Amino acid sequence: MKKTIFLIAAVLCLSAISCENINVTPVEEEEIQFNFTVGAPGVDTKAVKTGWEAGDKLNIWFDGNGSDQTIPDLILTFDGTQWNAGALRSGVQAGLKASGKITAVYEGHNDLSLYKKYWDSGNEIEWFSSPTYSGNAGVFRIPMVASVQAVSYFYDTSTNTLTSTLTGWKFKTPFKVLVKNVSPSSPADYYQLQIHNITKDTYAETLSEWGIKHNTNWTAVVLRTGEAYGKAGAIRETGGEFAFYYDYFSFTIESTDEVEFLFTTYGGDTRRYSISGKTLSLDESKCTGIALSYPLFSVVP
Repeated sequence: MKKTIFLIAAVLCLSAISCENINVTPVEEEEIQFNFTVGAPGVDTKAVKTGWEAGDKLNIWFDGNGSDQTIPDLILTFDGTQWNAGALRSGVQAGLKASGKITAVYEGHNDLSLYKKYWDSGNEIEWFSSPTYSGNAGVFRIPMVASVQAVSYFYDTSTNTLTSTLTGWKFKTPFKVLVKNVSPSSPADYYQLQIHNITKDTYAETLSEWGIKHNTNWTAVVLRTGEAYGKAGAIRETGGEFAFYYDYFSFTIESTDEVEFLFTTYGGDTRRYSISGKTLSLDESKCTGIALSYPLFSVVP
């Protein structure tokens, strides 16, 4: 059997910069060559991810075929310079079309094994459920999740080359709060943050899980919201800070609003920080982030 070699042309693009293909010349004969142009998701403020980092992974599903599929058709891994493809899932190559659709998902754990996965046969959805917060079964710890859905790919059987441009990323978690300068004494899953718009009496919404639904010709990314009244479990980020991710449904901040952030630590201690005179309107085309310093939180009696 001939060795399968995966070569990817990728250029790191920020939201305001157009993407260009990079020509890649194969160094030896291959069965199939993947040429992807990968654009970075849009971001807003230094509290969020500003570009792809070494070890980031994109989970790829082709077209809409498959059921109870916990393993992506293809996984791309960024090495700090370019994207590299793992093994194509068995049987996928034979089903590739001359022109089809790709769905790609980035999830911040970069490890699908951390999720509880189950097949919803009634709705034909493969759910990836995030780990819950250790102190409260209703609080979920979901990382940054972004996707591009149903973008075109082109497969040339004469050269065994598949080409696609993965841009137009949409965030399933478009709001991030980074709590800095914490000296944690326990794992991240013992910490939670609740966001409450006191003026409007509304809460930031969280996600409990995301899923893959196989339609006839393309794969959709679907969501389920949490039930925790603005409470999200912590995700430990590089540098030791704690990140908390929220979705965008029905949560806004106007300049006349007072918003409180309640940070609960291991042992149940709660600290409070509030803001006013600020505005926030979320858009799934980018992730908006704010950074708060833990020492500025006051102790709640």
